[in-house]
This record gives sequence, structure tokens and C-alpha cells, in this order.
Amino acid sequence: MKRSNGEGCPQYNKKRNRFEYYISYYDSSENKTKRKVFTSKKSAKDAMKKATAFNKLIKENVDIVKSQQTLGEWLQHWLTNYKQPEIRIKTYERYALAINKHIVPYIGNMPLNSLTTDNLQQHLMFLLKFGGESEKGLAPRTVNATRRVLIQSLNDAIDLGYIPKNPADKTKTVKAPKPEILILSHEQALELIVAAKAHSMISFLAIVLALGTGMRLGEIFGLTWDNINLSKNVIHIMQSAVKTNHGTVIQKDLKTNGSRRTIPIPEFVVKTLKEYKYWQDTFYKVINSSTYIDNNFVFANQYGDVRHPASFSYHYFKKVVQTVSSLPPTLRFHDLRHCHATWLLSSGVNVKVVSERLGHASIRITLDTYAHAIKGMQDTAINALDGYKLLSTPVTIANQTPHYSVPTLLNTVIENASENS
Repeated sequence: MKRSNGEGCPQYNKKRNRFEYYISYYDSSENKTKRKVFTSKKSAKDAMKKATAFNKLIKENVDIVKSQQTLGEWLQHWLTNYKQPEIRIKTYERYALAINKHIVPYIGNMPLNSLTTDNLQQHLMFLLKFGGESEKGLAPRTVNATRRVLIQSLNDAIDLGYIPKNPADKTKTVKAPKPEILILSHEQALELIVAAKAHSMISFLAIVLALGTGMRLGEIFGLTWDNINLSKNVIHIMQSAVKTNHGTVIQKDLKTNGSRRTIPIPEFVVKTLKEYKYWQDTFYKVINSSTYIDNNFVFANQYGDVRHPASFSYHYFKKVVQTVSSLPPTLRFHDLRHCHATWLLSSGVNVKVVSERLGHASIRITLDTYAHAIKGMQDTAINALDGYKLLSTPVTIANQTPHYSVPTLLNTVIENASENS
């Protein structure tokens, strides 16, 4: 490209008391050649350095105008036009929270082309120490989630040619302690079931389903009677109830590919479902007949609509737990899912079978989550091998598929609870 007048070497502008360096460049977004000046009060070398950096961006096909937009402008545009069409509503709300609460108020005015790994890392550390409305710092998992939003959004900015590289890529994750998993003994589980039956039929069925199937809370509350086949003893997971900023919605786009699944259920779960169905049809629908519109939900409210899963966790489950002195007060409903998985693994059920029941995206998630139970299976494996007495008696070992067995105690408590109700 032929140089324009004044290009080629820096000039000192006495009137403005600065060094100036002019270059011409081709703006692909406007399809024309433009001229730009770079200035420095320090030195001619500094002005040339700025021009060199600019030329590098041009050669890397970076959109100069777009690279000057603020991080806040880009994040809002990215969330609305690039992420919202492809993510579930709950994920969208989490992204919006991270952007509007944890990023934009602090560094939203920074241009995209001025972001560096260092200033982003400093911001993450600020959030960890002073973020949040209480200014006591955000939880490590929240900070890491905010970091992931930055990485994703800036990766898309690279693909669009707005920046040459992602400054968030080399930021460091915050070490987050793994949430404690509480595993109940069979005796504690029985106490919980008895207390749930005394509290309400809703608590009774929800807790039995969690312990007997390992379903997530949202999956349980998303159930319709069409999803349950009591003659074949199976439950089909087809949808989930999700709490959003606009109320509870039914989401058919489930968490993972493996979430849409069929779960064989033990007899005590079948019996509880039948008892609950009888209660719902002959009592619950009758007393709410003036407001009830039957939408076929298993966990329907007085209007026949889906119940709020988070409200159940707070108003029902916590109250049930508080009535059982042997239970840890920190017990969460999700821990019942962990109980189900741990009991099966400890009983020798194949980890792949457990992974499929839980709806995990991969067996690796199951292995990582339940390493404590799998480690405990080593003793069982050694005892099994010793039982074969391989060195003394030749034996033939047939391949066997582990079968899911329900603790006898659970069956007993269901029968007792039903007889006493």
C-alpha cells in the first residue's frame, strides 16, 4: 500500500506537544482504506509501538470498531443473540446473574481490546474477597462460574474477529471444596420415611422416590402419571420441573443426554405410588374440587398445576428432617439421591447400571462422585476372590449381571406406615 503524506516516520507536533505517527489501513467492515494517527507524550518509539500493535490486529483480521466496544455491551449482545437460543432457561438466568451482578458493575466499561489476563484475574480475586451484596465475598463455585461465562463469551468474540486471543483463558480457577455428601444408614432412612408419612403424603412419596430411584428433585416434581407404568414397574423420565424467575416451568430439554431414561422401580416404590394415587383421587382432588384442574401431574398443587420443587425442599423436607433427631440437620434432599447410588454400589451393583439410573452424562461422573463407595467395594472384591479358593479347587465362574435388591427393612416400613395411616 502506497504511503500517504506524513507516513513512514514519527513527527513531533509542537503545537500539541506530542509525537505522532500516521498509518493507512484497510477497514474490511466498511470496505475502504482509512488513515489513523497514534500519539505519545513520551517518545516517538512509544507512538510507533502503538501503531505496530494496531497493525498486528489488522493482519489478524480483528474488527477494530467491534474490538473497541465495552465488555458490558458485548456480554449483553452475546447473551441475547448467541446463548439464549441454545441454552435452557435456568442456565440463561445463571448467565444473566453472573453478567449483571458480578461482571458489568465492576469491569463492564472496559473495552474488549484492553482486557488482559491480569486484570481479569484481579477481578476474580476481588469477587472472591468482596463480591456479593453483603460484600463478604462470593463462594468459590460462583466465582468459577463467572470465569466460565467470561471464557465462553470471549471465545465467541474471537470467532467473530473482535479480539485476537482470549485473555480469560489463562486465568486460574478458584479452589472450591467439594460439597459434603451425607449418606444415611438404612435405619436412618427408615426413620425419615416414617416421619415423612406422618407429615404428608407429598413428603412421603417424594422421599420414597428419591431413595428408591435416585431421581433428581426436578425430575420427581416433573412427573405425570403418563410417565409411570405400574404394571411394568418402570418410570420414564421425560421432563423436569424447574424454578425460574417467572415461576415453575416444565422443561423437556433435560440436563444431559442420559437424563431422558427409563428406571425400573422396586416393589416398595410401586406400592407407595399406588397408595398416593388412591389418596390423590379420593381425597386431594375432592377437597380441592372447586379449584382443581387435572393436568395429570403426580405432584399437583390445589389448582392441578405443577408444584414448586424448591418450595417443597424448604417448606416440607426441612421440616421432616427436623423431626428426626438422628438425622444431621444439614441433610439436603439431593443427599437422598447420593444415598440411593451409594447403597447400590456398596451392594455390588455394576457402576454402569448405577450411572444409567442416575442419568449421568458419562460413567466418569459416577466414578468421581462416588469414589468413597467404590473404594469400599475393594474389600468385597477381595473376599469374593478368596471365596473362590482358586489354588485348591478349579472352578468355572459364570458372568452374572448384578440385580437391584431392595433392603427388606424398607419394604417393612412401607407396610407398617400404610397399615398405621
